[in-house]
Amino acid sequence: MNVTIDSPAREPAIHMAEFSELTQSKSGIEEGTLVDATDVVRAVEVELEVRAGSVPTSVADLLELRSGSVVSLRRPVDSPFELRVGSQVIGYGQLVVVGDNLGIRITKISKMAL
Repeated sequence: MNVTIDSPAREPAIHMAEFSELTQSKSGIEEGTLVDATDVVRAVEVELEVRAGSVPTSVADLLELRSGSVVSLRRPVDSPFELRVGSQVIGYGQLVVVGDNLGIRITKISKMAL
């Protein structure tokens, strides 16, 4: 077995990084301007999900579902619906009708969500 040892590679040139000074402007966001982190976070869009409930079921029962089938969620009709962002419950609410759409009236919101 022949082993070849390459000569050591030349080390890359190393230079100090230079950055321009950041400033905060009350007139708006400009190049090089500091941005308040809360403004950035507030601009992020998330999916708000309203969850009615769940029920354990078998694959056999799922395969029998047809149009018109009814699945009981085993929860009282007047119980609140969960408001979720991702897997996190952020509050609760009641279903309402808004014009031709469903809506949710917030009844409780988590302080952690704000």
